[in-house]
Amino acid sequence: MKKPRPTRRLRPLLAVLVVCILDGATAPVQAAEVDSPPPTTSSTENIGDLDAPSPSATPDTGASAPEESSPSRAAEKILRFSIPNDSRESLSQRERRFFKSGHEWLEERGILGSVDIALMNQYANRTNYGGNNAATFAWQIFVDYELLNWKDVGSFHIGGTVLGSVGMDYNEAQESLSERTGSISILNGNVFPHGVALDQLYLQYLDPSASFFVSVGKIDMSDFFDNNRVANNSFRKFFAFTFENSLSIPFPTYGDVGILARWDIRENVYVMFGAGIAESDVRVPVWGGLDGAWWELLESGITIRPDFLGAGTYRLTIWQSNVDSRHGFGASFSIAQALGRDWLLGFLRLGVGNPNQTTIKSAISGGFAIQKPFGRALDETGIAFSWADSVESLRNEKLLEVYYRFSINGALSMSPDLQVLIDPALGPSNGVSIIAGVRMFASF
Repeated sequence: MKKPRPTRRLRPLLAVLVVCILDGATAPVQAAEVDSPPPTTSSTENIGDLDAPSPSATPDTGASAPEESSPSRAAEKILRFSIPNDSRESLSQRERRFFKSGHEWLEERGILGSVDIALMNQYANRTNYGGNNAATFAWQIFVDYELLNWKDVGSFHIGGTVLGSVGMDYNEAQESLSERTGSISILNGNVFPHGVALDQLYLQYLDPSASFFVSVGKIDMSDFFDNNRVANNSFRKFFAFTFENSLSIPFPTYGDVGILARWDIRENVYVMFGAGIAESDVRVPVWGGLDGAWWELLESGITIRPDFLGAGTYRLTIWQSNVDSRHGFGASFSIAQALGRDWLLGFLRLGVGNPNQTTIKSAISGGFAIQKPFGRALDETGIAFSWADSVESLRNEKLLEVYYRFSINGALSMSPDLQVLIDPALGPSNGVSIIAGVRMFASF
């Protein structure tokens, strides 16, 4: 998402894969449930209070500076697909001690990582061509390694993400289920054009207070901008990408070669800037020079906690792009808000974009998530609806999706899913397609 590294670094990087597989149920951060891209807070059952963008705030006590002696704190800021800490409740005392010791062994050496694997199957009752079924194997590996840690200066890290997908009964590069149904909503956000691709490879600096970081290299901007804690991960939550990011923002397929910086001005206010080459739909880093096709994003967010609702984050993302000598810009506004109960969350996202640089002129999505349904601590269910206006069609596409994530244990889950696609924008005519799906997911 491979670049040779010195021999002395190969052993710890291989070790992280081995121990992460053993340590699947005890990853340190509940980042997949957190609204802010760079969290450092510990996981808690009150997910509704974890939406603050400040990496130094805890859900119960507010400001709490991270331990300077912990080499994994900076890595926790960018680890986005980890397993909740409370998943360890499904393990025996002996297993907990074993996994904890292995994970601490890696942390002591400045290594943090995760391995995600998903086997997904979707069946559409109506397609424009080809088969009705799409079985997909998707995966991703994230590794962060601390290079240096100076108490009064800050820490330096190298990180990366490798990912990919394989169509088990179709060609993932040419005939995804979205293409066969004529959908612009990207019905499965885990379908990539390649079986193996480098998504991210960057060098990061984190200041001692953990309130500012800057990363340089190949960076996937969609992992940081326009996020919310209700719909942010097609490995764990909604299948469709339309709920993961605004379709009006022209994110490249893989990470951009560029720069990303974030500053937490206060505990509940942040600002973030990113810039990169806008044509990075390739598997390896590409450099187009200063006269290449650059795009920039600027985002600011604030977290508030109304007494009658709970924590909510409100963010505005502005972008501009210049590809093929055509200038375009757009904006996205999103809300992720607790709704009076720590288990009930809602989200709303509005996006618009200039047709010169995006194929989606405007997009709206929103929905709800219920955490711990039926008293099951690691389960989650959600329902969402999206509307999109495409440059290439006179029809406005609508998508309704419902899923239930059933946790088998701390590392394994199964999610039945149902999508109702209404008036697909690239289909030959108006109509409705019903897509039933199931996802088996494992994270280590």
